[in-house]
Amino acid sequence: MNKETKAHNLLRYFRSFIVILVIFILMLSGCDRKEQRRVSLKGQVLEVKEQYILIEPLEEESLSADKITVSTQVKDSQKVPDLKEGDCVKILYDGIILESYPAKINQVYEIQLLSEGEADTE
Repeated sequence: MNKETKAHNLLRYFRSFIVILVIFILMLSGCDRKEQRRVSLKGQVLEVKEQYILIEPLEEESLSADKITVSTQVKDSQKVPDLKEGDCVKILYDGIILESYPAKINQVYEIQLLSEGEADTE
């Protein structure tokens, strides 16, 4: 092989290496983005405090917790409705319930008022 052929082969391998490296970097950058998971939970308000509400999940919810504290610091810009004991609410959250007593939901995206007063448990 002459010098020009060796240089041409080396340049071709170098280009291939650069293309593979760029593809690898693009693949890794796509793995960094986490999509926000949103899960809903319906419950009846037992207690209302400034920083949280205490709810009892409705019977239709398959949870091991009988009481859950839900942060009123919602991540989305929507305002938390005025709540009172007995209201039925729907909580949109990240799917993580901390196992304590009462259980806790910290990452809340939205709190919706479904109905005022006693919840329907039929």
